[in-house]
Amino acid sequence: MIKITDETLMAYSDGELEDSEALSVESAIAQDPKLRERLARYQALKAVFDNGFSEVDERPLPPGLMATIYANKHPENRYTLLSRLTRFFGKTVGWQPVMATALVLFTAVVFFPSVEVPHNALPRKLIAVLDNMPDGFAENGTYIETSYVAEGEQFCRTFSNRPVLNKKGLACRTDSGTWSLIASETLPPEGSFLPAGGEGGIKTAIRKMGLVLVSDETKYLSKN
Repeated sequence: MIKITDETLMAYSDGELEDSEALSVESAIAQDPKLRERLARYQALKAVFDNGFSEVDERPLPPGLMATIYANKHPENRYTLLSRLTRFFGKTVGWQPVMATALVLFTAVVFFPSVEVPHNALPRKLIAVLDNMPDGFAENGTYIETSYVAEGEQFCRTFSNRPVLNKKGLACRTDSGTWSLIASETLPPEGSFLPAGGEGGIKTAIRKMGLVLVSDETKYLSKN
């Protein structure tokens, strides 16, 4: 098994690897639960940054803060964090790299472990497959099983993804084009079989849906 670094894993998630290298990484992910966990954590963190800074908050600053800013008319009186630390440590050699390293470690310990994958979040590559891949075909480790129509003509699909999610799922697309995970089940080990009635929430949900005919499938796919 090849050694997968964080940089390689991020490049794989963002679709930046060559086909041959991507296949090798995908194979390694399928065999290593820890790699799947690292990949999910990176995707969740990226989603946090993508969504958290999508809109600029233009609300005015509090009057007290504005007064503080404009009160310091002379540049020499406007202390930044760096200038205050410099004044505190004086000419001590080497404190800047030590402080920068401590800040990075603190950020990693505090923020990275706390990031969790939302229960209904779907990776971008999986969404692309759900939008475009016909039933019975697979891409990027995702196999599209069957398409359904829920109440209100909502397009839904069952799929299985072993390399990254290790789950079988049912996802539905809203009129705005957003996919949501409705139900999911952990896939059994390869070569084994699900027990009778083992699909749980997926089977319950699709009982209320109608099958999409092969002749109508293109119409739903082209809506994306």
